[in-house]
Amino acid sequence: MVHKYYLSPLMKGIMIFTLVMMSLLLLVMLFLLFIAGVFHLPIVSVLLIMVVTTGIPVAAVIWRLGTPAVEISESGFKVSIPLLFKSNSATWNEIEGMTFGNIRTFLVPDRQLKILLKSEGAATKEIILSLKAVERSDEIIAKLRERIPELTYQDLMKSKVLQQPVTKSEVKYRKWTLTEQGITGSNVFVPWNDVKTISYSGLVIGGYGATTITYNNRQDKEKNLIIKPKISTDYHDFIRYVVQHASHASIDMGLIKALEYSPADARSDMTATMLLVFAVVLVVILPIFFGAYSPTEGEPTIYLFMPFLLALLPMGMTIKLLAGRFRGKAEPASKKLLWSALSSAVQVLGVMVFLILSPFSAYYVLGDISMKTGSLPGAEHWYSRALEVIPDNIDVTFDMGLMYREKKEYETAFNYFEKAYRKNPKYFGPLGLELIPDTLLKMGRYDDSLMWCDKILDANRRKRDVQEVLGKKRDEIVAEKAQHGQLTQDQNAPIHY
Repeated sequence: MVHKYYLSPLMKGIMIFTLVMMSLLLLVMLFLLFIAGVFHLPIVSVLLIMVVTTGIPVAAVIWRLGTPAVEISESGFKVSIPLLFKSNSATWNEIEGMTFGNIRTFLVPDRQLKILLKSEGAATKEIILSLKAVERSDEIIAKLRERIPELTYQDLMKSKVLQQPVTKSEVKYRKWTLTEQGITGSNVFVPWNDVKTISYSGLVIGGYGATTITYNNRQDKEKNLIIKPKISTDYHDFIRYVVQHASHASIDMGLIKALEYSPADARSDMTATMLLVFAVVLVVILPIFFGAYSPTEGEPTIYLFMPFLLALLPMGMTIKLLAGRFRGKAEPASKKLLWSALSSAVQVLGVMVFLILSPFSAYYVLGDISMKTGSLPGAEHWYSRALEVIPDNIDVTFDMGLMYREKKEYETAFNYFEKAYRKNPKYFGPLGLELIPDTLLKMGRYDDSLMWCDKILDANRRKRDVQEVLGKKRDEIVAEKAQHGQLTQDQNAPIHY
């Protein structure tokens, strides 16, 4: 016989409320897009899109509400995690024990059930259930206790890591000191007999998680000591000492498994995690790099997807190996470090291959580096090399203009700006457009500067930002021209366009 338990009214209410709010937000967004003219579709098509986009989540929630959250049978125990639509199950002979801990679910005090599954070494495999998420939680606990007795202190002490006693009579960690009498620190003293529960945050990939010690103070009020983790033998010894002396406490079995995870293994996981984070950062940044220095101008290119494609396999393997610790399988540290390092290395290699295959891109990068480091002769050299490969590239043409402005060679700078503008006037933003008349202004060519202001303003009548920037620049030119007594251009011939 299978005993089925569904979501609690609280969880059902939260799911329905979330669905309604998301659906309303989606409908409002679609309506605004339709009003703005983004959808060039008949109203029937728009309504169909709305029905589909809201209908699928509604159907999923209805299915979720009608699916048991917990199933207890003669063969084992099954939990279907709310919201994630994922199931975890175990047969009775796979279960090592269960513990309870206090948590907060949606800011509501709650109890968390942890069922620890058998696994090798320091690997942890758990089924976790919030008791407020399911109906008739007391009945669920009673049926589980018929099959799974809660682990006693004596059962926990059979662990190899706890059979090795801490030889020190006094253990210090951060602001806490442990003695045979209890826990001391920051005007707090907790005798061992007052410790009620010791729980562990768990599911921490890089290193250790925080440990929470719950105790009753002198007024018999429940208090918590949160021991922040550190990848060191000090933290390891501190927690071992606590567990060995809190014989009356309810102890989270996941904490025992964490203690079996040596500081050296924790450090390797931390390193692998940091390398993985760095690889993710590269996946985000490198497409911008490839897009900026791509030899193809203004068109989608395979280079933009190169970081993701190269890193997909090693990043996936790294995540799989790191997560294996919580699936009952502890992977070698060397494999985690290898795959996490490859996640970044293949992307760096991709950049090198990109620059080798595209000399234009390599010259452009070197030009930008020279520009940013203040080496104007170097920037001129490398930008010129890039234009030898692709003569009409608008990005390098514009940057050449910027470089010559820095050299105060305004005539040459203007020629490059003009060339870029004539190729694609829409390439420039307001500040880029301002550079054209401003360069002429610095040459003392007031009339030509005003002519370019008028031309740009006329071509961008509907762009408020351009009108504002160029309008101010025009006023500046007029004021400076008047200040210099209506000087005429005596160095260069007027510019015709």
